[in-house]
Amino acid sequence: MNIKILNEKENKLIGRKEYEILVENPGPTVSKEDLRPEVCKALKCEEGLIVILQINQVYGAKHSIARVDVYNSEDILKQYRREGKTVEERTESEEEAPKETEGKTEESKEDAPADEKPAEEAKETGNAAKEE
Repeated sequence: MNIKILNEKENKLIGRKEYEILVENPGPTVSKEDLRPEVCKALKCEEGLIVILQINQVYGAKHSIARVDVYNSEDILKQYRREGKTVEERTESEEEAPKETEGKTEESKEDAPADEKPAEEAKETGNAAKEE
């Protein structure tokens, strides 16, 4: 796997360097975990300070273009990047959310006073009063 830096930008405000890297790989698209050590060697930085944002593989081509951020320190990294949820955590939270909202909607229907008119009927009666 060969790595070539296409673009380098220093973001002094945030305290990181932003890279666009060309990755030549003869096989399928390289994963972020496999790319991380190779980028560390090429950029000569610590592995814990690198965030690989995305890897774009052009169909049929034997190269990818990756966007990589390298932070100056772990404190800055923690300040600007938060750990995302894993796939399992996302599916669990999505399964729980509809159950909670279903119960609330049923309760809110029961709690609503019966003598109030729905919003559509109120609009129709309001329009009829304006026409008179």
